[in-house]
Amino acid sequence: MSKVNKAIAKQSDVKVYVKKLEQRYDVASLESEEMPSGKAMIAEIEEYLRSQEPPRCPRMTPTNQRIDQTMLESRVATHSRLGLRQ
Repeated sequence: MSKVNKAIAKQSDVKVYVKKLEQRYDVASLESEEMPSGKAMIAEIEEYLRSQEPPRCPRMTPTNQRIDQTMLESRVATHSRLGLRQ
């Protein structure tokens, strides 16, 4: 079994998607002898994978930076009061 097949087998959602692509290919090949280009197939797979990515972290704004700094200062002050090492 190839590395790609092993990776696909570990992820049920990707496995289902690949199965659908294979079925579409089989139907298309029966209807036509023309196969999609490698670039077209890669583009479709990349688009699918991008749609599966978790949302990215919001951009660090000045407000977020101030909140982070305030939280850090509060932790440092608490650790100092309790005599904990930083």
